Amino acid sequence: MDDTLSRLRQSVAEASAWFRQHAGRQSLETFRSEELIDEGYEPLFKPENYNYDQLSRLVQEVMANRQHRLSKKPAFSGLLGGRLLRHNFGETTFTTEAKHITKGFIDDYDVPTWDSWVGYVRDFDVETENPLEYLVCWIPKPFCDSIDQAVTASFEENLIWLDTCSTKLTQSFSEDLKPIVA
Repeated sequence: MDDTLSRLRQSVAEASAWFRQHAGRQSLETFRSEELIDEGYEPLFKPENYNYDQLSRLVQEVMANRQHRLSKKPAFSGLLGGRLLRHNFGETTFTTEAKHITKGFIDDYDVPTWDSWVGYVRDFDVETENPLEYLVCWIPKPFCDSIDQAVTASFEENLIWLDTCSTKLTQSFSEDLKPIVA
């Protein structure tokens, strides 16, 4: 679990640097940087095509591409007012409500923009001990309100704030991975 936390911290630092570097973008939907992902990814988001290994490789590819394109390796300094979001690929609602609420930051498959991806995790629910697999996204502070509305509107709980989950990973969070909620 320590290795997962270490990679998560570094990836949050890189996502934060990426968002700062691209802060001039005009809309939330434009945080789908083409240079971070290869074409042909969308079929992987469909529940009937769900495959942990393929999705994990895709997330790793996006994170590696982002890291490669940053001018220097940033140091982790907390969530910077942002929050970590959990997305369960296999539980998509296809209502597009989240897409409208977030102005495209979340897509038709309820997947947050890949610029925000910071990990794909195998974990366990603490209460049921059921295995979990999910995407972790870092949501910058300015976007948290609209994402929170999408989380509230999510019928299947395919979008959920990670700090509200009871998992092995969240139990091991230190203060630097917990959001500062005013």
